[in-house]
Amino acid sequence: MSSSEALETLLAVRQAAEEAAAQALAAALRHRAAAQEAQERLEVELAAAREDLRARRGAAPRVGTAAGGADRERFWRRLAEGIAARAERARAHREGPLRDAEAGLTAARGAHQTAREARELVQRRFDRVEAERRQVSERRAEAALDEQAAARRPRPPFGGRRH
Repeated sequence: MSSSEALETLLAVRQAAEEAAAQALAAALRHRAAAQEAQERLEVELAAAREDLRARRGAAPRVGTAAGGADRERFWRRLAEGIAARAERARAHREGPLRDAEAGLTAARGAHQTAREARELVQRRFDRVEAERRQVSERRAEAALDEQAAARRPRPPFGGRRH
């Protein structure tokens, strides 16, 4: 196997690795986008729950009895606990799946960059070897033409001299 063939094989391997890294990067981008969408949904739900609590408190009639006031406070507490639970889900998602998706994307970008640089390195070497091979081939073709031209020139007779 010539060095050109070996480089061609290595280049094919590096191109395949770069393509695989590009596919992994695309998957990581999709995963992060899905995690961001989920985070946005959680944030929207949280904001809606907070706004609902504010609106209900603003529209609530004043209760005159202590029992009614206690019931109302339990109701507000349940709504507030629901908001706290939504806030916790949003925080947990932000610090868990969303952060993991970001880390995965960063790793995929790094792997793709490394694979691309490795492929480019082999590509440059392969191009250099191919250019050298073409140059040698052209020189050989020129030498062959020179030899053919020299063979066509008339030669002096054997042992004779030209005057």
